[in-house]
Formats: sequence, structure tokens, C-alpha cells
Amino acid sequence: ASELKQPTAVGKADPYARVTIGQQTYETKVHSGGGKEPRWEQSFDFDISNEKDITIEVYDKQKLGQDRFCGGVTSTIMAWIQRGAYDG
Repeated sequence: ASELKQPTAVGKADPYARVTIGQQTYETKVHSGGGKEPRWEQSFDFDISNEKDITIEVYDKQKLGQDRFCGGVTSTIMAWIQRGAYDG
């Protein structure tokens, strides 16, 4: 992720991503102090045989209370299905 909005004016965000394809959801590890430019360098395996879209949501992990939503996107995965894989 890059250029994420900071949910607070004080300190850096501790972001993590939630990745969803169909009913399958994975979460990355929290990038402590990752701020606006977190790097997770993780990969997940999904069964995409009957799916068309991927949703990625980024949250700021909170010590107390509910995690804060930083941003998200939904995009098609049809090109991945045509190629047989995602390489990125």
C-alpha cells in the first residue's frame, strides 16, 4: 500500500490489510509503525475458480477499541483467471 491516509494526526499508523475473494478472507500481520507506506510481503492462496473480484481493506490496529478503517478497493480478478496466476 502507498500514500494511505493517516487516521490520526499523532503518531504513525500500525496498518494491516484484510484481503477477500468470495467467502475467503485473510489478514496480513500488523506493520507496526508502517504509517503511510506499509509493506507486508506476505502471500495468500485463494480458490478463485468461481470468483470475479478481490477486495482489499486497510485498517490501523488500535490498542483499545475498534480498529480504524484507512481505505479499501474492490477490483476484478478476471485477468488473473485468464493468465492462470497473479504475479505481482
